[in-house]
Amino acid sequence: MADQISDDPKYYCCCGKIHVKTVAVVIAWIRLALALFVIGSFILLKIGGLVDPEVAKQLENNDEMKEAFGGMYNVPILWYLPESVILVIISLLVIYGDRKKKAWAYIPTLVFEAIRLVISLIAIIFLIWIALLRDGSSASERKRVSSALTLLSFLVSITVLVLIFTLRAYQYMREITRNQSEINVEESKRLNVSNV
Repeated sequence: MADQISDDPKYYCCCGKIHVKTVAVVIAWIRLALALFVIGSFILLKIGGLVDPEVAKQLENNDEMKEAFGGMYNVPILWYLPESVILVIISLLVIYGDRKKKAWAYIPTLVFEAIRLVISLIAIIFLIWIALLRDGSSASERKRVSSALTLLSFLVSITVLVLIFTLRAYQYMREITRNQSEINVEESKRLNVSNV
């Protein structure tokens, strides 16, 4: 029964070549590595003091970097720390859910990504509203808003893909565990009948 579910084409992506639970686990490993990198950077930069304060000030005041990132470069790394801790936890849960066949372990990722999607969409609407409201804005300000919209649109598309793959992996795990419990109930009934 589990093989029939595993071979179901609805649980494959990338032209039917890769199973969605594999994609969900790969995404979890990548996110785990990135989140640990952010946490490690925070520890090294803020707590360890490994960066010369003068160099840090130059980086913060670098207008080219700010323009390249739509004015978002100077966001303190401390803002990314709580998100990174959450990403570590939910990524480990997806990896655990895959190894132990626990569908519930995918739910925190689904909730987190849904919240992230809503926040990103609100930010996009807000940026569009700002762009429409300010007719006489300067070219550099329009470029910053355009860069921020491009970045947010990219993040929304990544979030949607993560949601899709994680949701399908969750549905697969839920179906696997449901069928496994049905098989266990049938087997226990059969054993009880044979023992009588």
